[in-house]
Amino acid sequence: MAAPVEKSFVWRLQSDAGAAELNGFTFVRKIEEPNRLVLVEVSRLLLATGGVQFRLQRWTIITRLDGEPRPSSVVRTMLQLHAEYTNDFTGTKDELQEAEDVVMGTLSQRLRACLQRLQGEFVLEAERIHMPSADAAFR
Repeated sequence: MAAPVEKSFVWRLQSDAGAAELNGFTFVRKIEEPNRLVLVEVSRLLLATGGVQFRLQRWTIITRLDGEPRPSSVVRTMLQLHAEYTNDFTGTKDELQEAEDVVMGTLSQRLRACLQRLQGEFVLEAERIHMPSADAAFR
């Protein structure tokens, strides 16, 4: 098992709904098993004004497929993102909802873009080693 990586950061998010500043902490660990690799990430993002915190949990599991004519793997990513309210928020309920909308919307967009980028990299790597993609099998 590889040593975990921890990171603290400040994140300023801007969207059509408004702006928010978050204080964040992320913990990532890589677990190597005989037939698979598991990446576990846990992040906690605290709204700088208080009142709400966001938790992100992600698991990426890369499993080797034995018995295939070429080296093959299956990659699965599971993600949970949710808000938790605290009692120290001094603003209005509308301000709290606006902050939640900004953060959840921006995080969702960034996570989607990241997963699409990774998928593109996997497809390019498969093409580089001349592996037919799943899309080609259905044409």
